[in-house]
Amino acid sequence: MAGIEKMTAGLLDTLGVEHALYTQGSMPSHSPLTGEQIAAVRIADAADTDAALAAAGGGHVVLVDGRPQSHVDLADPTRLAFDYVRRMGDVVDALGDPGAPMRAIHVGGAGMTLPRYLAATRPGSRQTVLEPDEELTALVRRDLPLPPRSGIKVRPVDGRAGLVDLPD
Repeated sequence: MAGIEKMTAGLLDTLGVEHALYTQGSMPSHSPLTGEQIAAVRIADAADTDAALAAAGGGHVVLVDGRPQSHVDLADPTRLAFDYVRRMGDVVDALGDPGAPMRAIHVGGAGMTLPRYLAATRPGSRQTVLEPDEELTALVRRDLPLPPRSGIKVRPVDGRAGLVDLPD
């Protein structure tokens, strides 16, 4: 198992995601630097993955190399099914005045779960998502479209390069 796969497996173990949840994706994802295939991506209904994700109450799960990356409920973007995303949502909720718009930079987007949450709980927020995987972004836009006028802009760039290029 390659280093990144071990790290990912360790993170998923820590989060309590069962190895049985992993399924092979059908859409290749390529490195923006080398063009090599780095992952296989697909979007599945939560009910298709396993009881643990089905317990999230439906919605969609973005799988990268068969591993769950994001859970998206288009009907209720305030539902954060994965614990680590819920914790990030709690931090966002604690910042500033409740419901007040904010400016946010997201390094990585996958299913755009946290940007959707922020758009729903803090309307008028301006958000930039730095997501280098253009194929993943296209798949998410096609199958899990972002709300119109959500204030979410996606830039096809990795986090390091994207942060350097952002205005102060």
